[in-house]
Amino acid sequence: MNKLLIGTTEVSDKVQEAIISYNNLKVDNRLLDGTFHRQTIGEPLKEYNIKCYLTQSNKDLIDNAYNNSTPITLNWYGYYYTGIIESYPAHTIFLKGNNKIYLSGLKIIAEEEGSLWDL
Repeated sequence: MNKLLIGTTEVSDKVQEAIISYNNLKVDNRLLDGTFHRQTIGEPLKEYNIKCYLTQSNKDLIDNAYNNSTPITLNWYGYYYTGIIESYPAHTIFLKGNNKIYLSGLKIIAEEEGSLWDL
């Protein structure tokens, strides 16, 4: 089951998508003879762009996790990815009756990953 966790607390079981991307530090220089040079520094960071639905209380948990750099875990099709939230999550509000539902977009920098079957 696809879900988002902070510690053992389930934040969302309605993860709509998780798209992987790689981000690395590149330095571009022009040398004295006019040629172009690009230097890649270190290994690329693996990032996951996640969209999920949250309740008000779970949105507050996500915001606190971002503010305190608390690790968050994504369980996605049999694998887990744990890391911190890179930038402030974007929240879109929907009303369902008297309840607010948030479609949240967040980016996790994966520091640890593995198979859920190996745990």
